[in-house]
Amino acid sequence: MKIFNINRQVANIFFVLFLFIFSACEKYKPVYQYSENEKITATGLEALYQVTSGNDVLTIDPTISSNKTGDLKCVWGIYETNTQGTNPVMDTLARTKKLEYKVNRSAKDWYLMLRVTNSRTGYSQYFKSTVRVGTIYTRGWYIPKDDGSQTDMDFFATPATSSMPSNNTKIENVYSLMQGKKLEGKAIMLSFFVNFKSMVNGSYVSTRSLSLVSEKDVSMMDLSNLQVYRNFDNIFQAAPTPRKMDVVTTDFLKYFLINNGQLYSMVGQGYSEGIFGGRKLLTSNDNPYHLSKHQIIPSAGTAYFFDEMSSAFYAGTDRSLYLGAVTINTARLDNNPVTPASAAATNKKLIYMGNKVYGSSGGGAPGGYVIFQDKTNPTIKTMYQVGSAGPNGLTLNAGVTISTASKLFNATHYGLLFGDENLLYFSSGKEIYSYNLNSNTEQLQYTVPNDEEITFIRHRKLTGADAYNYVMIGTQSGQNYKVRLFNKTTGNLNTEPSVTLTGKGRPVDALYVSPTVTTELVYSYTF
Repeated sequence: MKIFNINRQVANIFFVLFLFIFSACEKYKPVYQYSENEKITATGLEALYQVTSGNDVLTIDPTISSNKTGDLKCVWGIYETNTQGTNPVMDTLARTKKLEYKVNRSAKDWYLMLRVTNSRTGYSQYFKSTVRVGTIYTRGWYIPKDDGSQTDMDFFATPATSSMPSNNTKIENVYSLMQGKKLEGKAIMLSFFVNFKSMVNGSYVSTRSLSLVSEKDVSMMDLSNLQVYRNFDNIFQAAPTPRKMDVVTTDFLKYFLINNGQLYSMVGQGYSEGIFGGRKLLTSNDNPYHLSKHQIIPSAGTAYFFDEMSSAFYAGTDRSLYLGAVTINTARLDNNPVTPASAAATNKKLIYMGNKVYGSSGGGAPGGYVIFQDKTNPTIKTMYQVGSAGPNGLTLNAGVTISTASKLFNATHYGLLFGDENLLYFSSGKEIYSYNLNSNTEQLQYTVPNDEEITFIRHRKLTGADAYNYVMIGTQSGQNYKVRLFNKTTGNLNTEPSVTLTGKGRPVDALYVSPTVTTELVYSYTF
């Protein structure tokens, strides 16, 4: 009984303690007092500013405030948006709330940074905008041309609100105007690059550039001012001989240059000094080869070339000493069969090769098309779809024999529609035809005057603010040229061109650039 009584007394004590604790919990209401986080705001800032270097003053006067008491201090800075291989360096522009900056930057996108600091609390907040810098040369059409022995180019400026060129805005022979001389040799091509590296303030940075190529030289120009920073003499580790330029191109990950049929490469994404390495070897025995000027990129990052000596495809490489071997997969043929694709290129001469899209597979949309001529029997010409088949693999599909009676058989210039209708434009004499790649039918589209010779056909288009979509036909008559820019409806050219650009010389291309062209794969590097 005593034990029971003791246990009951203990239980009563615990019960009382429990009631006390429970009561205390109900009545206790803790109060936590935290200081509110500081927040600085800045209004009056735009996400994007478009300015012209050497002309515009960037004026910004934001309204700044903080939810904390203190004196707000401002620092403005600017740094590059694309500095592959190096860390961006911010230049201080001002230490005042109002920015008034006379723009003198190269033509590209820059980041404008505003740092606002509360000097009493030490808290800082950052605000970022994009500054799209242009010059007179960064928006308009370029026409590379030659006079039979020397290369130059004309420039047709366009307004900020349109990609439509006008002869009234032409700067004739703009290359020699800026350089004081022309390039030796006939004109071959003009390309636009975003990531080619040039030296700026002691560092190699990605530079929006034009690459003008002639038979005997190459000029890499800063698009901001058209100043040459690389030419044939210093674009190689050791300048090769002979000087016989074919092409400068890219597959986005790598840059390639072909001189005298020999391939040179360099890194496109990452650190580079803008110099091509040594000549690629075909084999360890250095067997001879001679690449065609044509290339195809069925998927971004893999460029394929064609050896005219061995009639074989090879992949472009960057860090390897050798060209990459390529496998050709079995083709599926239509009702007009030709040699199986596994041997389709055997004993063949490459007539034409062009890109249709970037990104394809053997069972999907063709990356491009290729036209062969038999070396033994020149009356045999064949066309294949070209697709990607994994690393260093190609498919040659749907092969057809081109009839000797067709206009396509005797074509001299080609213009494959890139990313549009499945059509190939070509010239035969004074006439421009379209070839339907689905139905294998031809249709006359345009006839140039009798006194004009066709010099090129090219399709280029752009989407967005500067959108256009032109099939371009270049002609020469005596010492003068015309470049007709045609719009099209379901693949058929309009009766008359939207605009005709005129000048002196033999034109080989028409290339549009603007601040909205921000990638190197907007256009196809196809002749």
